[in-house]
Amino acid sequence: MGYSILASINKYVYKGENKMEESKILFVDDEINILNSIKRELRGVFTITTANSAEEALEILQKDRNFAVIVADINMPGMKGSRFLMEVKHIIPEIVRMVLTGATDIKTLIRAVNDGNIFRFIEKPYSRILW
Repeated sequence: MGYSILASINKYVYKGENKMEESKILFVDDEINILNSIKRELRGVFTITTANSAEEALEILQKDRNFAVIVADINMPGMKGSRFLMEVKHIIPEIVRMVLTGATDIKTLIRAVNDGNIFRFIEKPYSRILW
Protein backbone atom coordinates (compact mmCIF):
# COMPACT_ATOMS: atom_id res chain seq x y z
CA MET A 1 0.00 0.00 0.00
CA GLY A 2 1.40 3.35 -1.00
CA TYR A 3 0.04 5.41 1.88
CA SER A 4 -0.89 4.95 5.50
CA ILE A 5 -4.29 3.65 6.48
CA LEU A 6 -4.58 6.45 8.98
CA ALA A 7 -2.26 9.20 7.72
CA SER A 8 -5.09 10.92 5.90
CA ILE A 9 -7.32 11.08 8.97
CA ASN A 10 -4.91 12.30 11.63
CA LYS A 11 -6.83 15.56 11.92
CA TYR A 12 -9.80 13.55 13.18
CA VAL A 13 -7.91 11.79 15.95
CA TYR A 14 -5.32 14.32 17.11
CA LYS A 15 -5.72 17.62 18.93
CA GLY A 16 -3.04 20.25 18.84
CA GLU A 17 0.62 19.29 18.82
CA ASN A 18 0.61 15.46 18.84
CA LYS A 19 -1.73 15.26 21.83
CA MET A 20 -4.02 12.34 21.22
CA GLU A 21 -7.62 12.81 22.31
CA GLU A 22 -9.79 9.76 22.93
CA SER A 23 -8.93 8.11 19.63
CA LYS A 24 -10.98 5.00 19.21
CA ILE A 25 -11.16 3.26 15.86
CA LEU A 26 -13.49 0.42 14.91
CA PHE A 27 -12.24 -2.00 12.24
CA VAL A 28 -14.78 -4.37 10.68
CA ASP A 29 -13.59 -7.30 8.57
CA ASP A 30 -14.46 -10.97 8.27
CA GLU A 31 -10.76 -11.82 7.83
CA ILE A 32 -9.35 -12.34 11.33
CA ASN A 33 -5.75 -12.12 10.07
CA ILE A 34 -6.39 -8.58 8.80
CA LEU A 35 -7.88 -7.55 12.14
CA ASN A 36 -5.01 -9.10 14.10
CA SER A 37 -2.46 -7.34 11.87
CA ILE A 38 -4.15 -3.99 12.41
CA LYS A 39 -4.22 -4.52 16.18
CA ARG A 40 -0.50 -5.33 16.23
CA GLU A 41 0.44 -2.37 14.06
CA LEU A 42 -1.58 0.20 15.99
CA ARG A 43 -1.13 -1.13 19.55
CA GLY A 44 -0.25 1.76 21.83
CA VAL A 45 -1.10 4.37 19.19
CA PHE A 46 -4.89 4.19 19.12
CA THR A 47 -7.59 2.31 20.96
CA ILE A 48 -8.63 -0.34 18.45
CA THR A 49 -11.87 -2.29 18.57
CA THR A 50 -12.54 -5.01 16.02
CA ALA A 51 -15.61 -6.80 14.76
CA ASN A 52 -15.80 -9.86 12.49
CA SER A 53 -19.07 -8.78 10.86
CA ALA A 54 -21.25 -5.77 10.25
CA GLU A 55 -23.83 -7.21 12.62
CA GLU A 56 -21.26 -7.49 15.41
CA ALA A 57 -20.10 -3.94 14.72
CA LEU A 58 -23.68 -2.62 15.01
CA GLU A 59 -23.96 -4.35 18.40
CA ILE A 60 -20.74 -2.65 19.51
CA LEU A 61 -22.07 0.71 18.31
CA GLN A 62 -25.30 0.24 20.29
CA LYS A 63 -23.19 0.11 23.47
CA ASP A 64 -20.48 2.62 22.52
CA ARG A 65 -20.76 5.37 19.91
CA ASN A 66 -17.54 7.10 20.89
CA PHE A 67 -15.40 6.20 17.85
CA ALA A 68 -13.50 8.72 15.77
CA VAL A 69 -13.24 6.43 12.74
CA ILE A 70 -14.84 3.26 11.38
CA VAL A 71 -13.01 1.24 8.73
CA ALA A 72 -15.04 -1.59 7.18
CA ASP A 73 -14.39 -4.23 4.56
CA ILE A 74 -16.81 -3.84 1.69
CA ASN A 75 -17.19 -7.57 0.91
CA MET A 76 -18.31 -9.48 3.99
CA PRO A 77 -20.78 -12.32 4.45
CA GLY A 78 -24.18 -11.22 5.71
CA MET A 79 -24.54 -7.46 5.68
CA LYS A 80 -22.12 -5.96 3.17
CA GLY A 81 -19.75 -3.21 4.27
CA SER A 82 -21.42 -0.67 2.01
CA ARG A 83 -24.80 -1.29 3.67
CA PHE A 84 -23.22 -1.24 7.12
CA LEU A 85 -21.52 2.12 6.50
CA MET A 86 -24.79 3.54 5.18
CA GLU A 87 -26.46 2.44 8.43
CA VAL A 88 -23.67 4.04 10.44
CA LYS A 89 -24.13 7.27 8.49
CA HIS A 90 -27.75 7.41 9.66
CA ILE A 91 -27.07 6.35 13.25
CA ILE A 92 -23.90 8.38 13.94
CA PRO A 93 -23.28 10.78 11.03
CA GLU A 94 -20.25 12.47 12.60
CA ILE A 95 -18.06 9.32 12.54
CA VAL A 96 -15.47 9.25 9.77
CA ARG A 97 -16.22 6.22 7.57
CA MET A 98 -13.64 4.43 5.44
CA VAL A 99 -13.75 1.34 3.22
CA LEU A 100 -11.12 -1.40 3.36
CA THR A 101 -11.35 -3.52 0.24
CA GLY A 102 -9.67 -6.18 -1.82
CA ALA A 103 -11.07 -6.88 -5.27
CA THR A 104 -14.41 -5.27 -5.93
CA ASP A 105 -16.12 -3.83 -8.93
CA ILE A 106 -16.06 -0.07 -9.41
CA LYS A 107 -19.88 0.25 -9.28
CA THR A 108 -19.97 -1.30 -5.80
CA LEU A 109 -17.20 0.99 -4.64
CA ILE A 110 -18.86 4.11 -6.06
CA ARG A 111 -22.16 3.14 -4.43
CA ALA A 112 -20.41 2.64 -1.08
CA VAL A 113 -18.67 6.00 -1.33
CA ASN A 114 -21.84 7.84 -2.33
CA ASP A 115 -24.39 6.08 -0.10
CA GLY A 116 -22.19 5.84 2.97
CA ASN A 117 -20.54 9.22 2.47
CA ILE A 118 -17.16 7.48 2.67
CA PHE A 119 -14.10 9.57 3.42
CA ARG A 120 -11.60 7.25 1.71
CA PHE A 121 -11.11 3.70 0.52
CA ILE A 122 -8.05 1.57 1.28
CA GLU A 123 -6.92 -1.34 -0.86
CA LYS A 124 -6.12 -4.78 0.51
CA PRO A 125 -3.76 -6.41 0.92
CA TYR A 126 -1.30 -4.09 2.53
CA SER A 127 2.08 -4.97 3.96
CA ARG A 128 2.15 -2.54 6.87
CA ILE A 129 0.32 0.44 8.21
CA LEU A 130 2.81 3.23 7.60
CA TRP A 131 2.82 6.71 9.08
